[in-house]
Amino acid sequence: ENPILYLNSLEEIEQVLSRVELEKEDSEIEIDSSSESQEIDLFSYLEEENEKDKETETLIVGIEETDVPVQDFVFPDDLEDFYPKTNREKIETNIAAIDLVKRLEKEGRQASPEEQELLAKYVGWGGLANEFFDELNPKYETERLTLKSLV
Repeated sequence: ENPILYLNSLEEIEQVLSRVELEKEDSEIEIDSSSESQEIDLFSYLEEENEKDKETETLIVGIEETDVPVQDFVFPDDLEDFYPKTNREKIETNIAAIDLVKRLEKEGRQASPEEQELLAKYVGWGGLANEFFDELNPKYETERLTLKSLV
């Protein structure tokens, strides 16, 4: 594969080396010219952020003022009976909370105190994932389908 091994004279070796150098120079010129033709916009991400900000402003403007005063949710002192206990209760609460968030967004309103309590009971999917998301396990099939329809 090495062309120098098959050359017989010094003159043939010099010709091959000069061709290799010319090819190398040509490729460097091509690289330089291609990099000149490509302009990189280092600040394009700012435009994307501005668009996201405008979308957020639009959402905020879409929220209507209501007669219901906004209240911060306060967790009860005794949390022992606050959160759901069984996996089924946790799954049902999580799905209900996701459904509620979707409705609140659609209606463009804040959560009432009762709705805030439901949202506070959302526990996530970490401890439930192995059992709940197992497609071969029919135990939570209807809940999985409900969740898929929500998200």
